Amino acid sequence: MAYSRRTVLRAGSISVFGISGAGCLSSSRGATDIDISNETTDEITVTIAVTSIDDSDIIVEETMSLSPNEEQTVNNKVLMHTDNLVEVTVQNGPSDTYEWNDAVSPLAVRVTNGEITFERLNE
Repeated sequence: MAYSRRTVLRAGSISVFGISGAGCLSSSRGATDIDISNETTDEITVTIAVTSIDDSDIIVEETMSLSPNEEQTVNNKVLMHTDNLVEVTVQNGPSDTYEWNDAVSPLAVRVTNGEITFERLNE
């Protein structure tokens, strides 16, 4: 049986789109953000590490420079409804750890003079 060029192209596009879309459908949990803000008067370098409490997998490990009053977001890397350990270290400054249980809404991490605070947003 001979196939027309149109039939072959249509079948190929269905299989390509079916495969590429499959990853998006595999997890219905979604992901949430972490907002890191520098509320000091100096530029700071912050390292954030997020580790799954369930299996010790490293989910996020990033270092960023923040100007005074600047905020950066780690977008959609932490799966919702998971338990995680968030470790934040400021170069030549404070460090702190937060147990983020049942991550649903974004987490705000604020660096002030000598202190790091954590706040679950939109709850």
